[in-house]
Amino acid sequence: MLKEESNMKQAYTVPELASTLSVSETHIWNAIRRNEIKTFKLGRRTLISGTELKRLMEGGNNDY
Repeated sequence: MLKEESNMKQAYTVPELASTLSVSETHIWNAIRRNEIKTFKLGRRTLISGTELKRLMEGGNNDY
């Protein structure tokens, strides 16, 4: 179950996002490779913004 929006983090690592969505890390990485999830890098870390998670939860429109 997804946390309430007021408790949403600003950014998630791949393992955190997988845990939040109750899916495997492999599933998240595959979605990133298919450009279904927009990411950004901070140093060596790949992160997903809270806004991107919200977009995914609202229907996953790929208009970016």
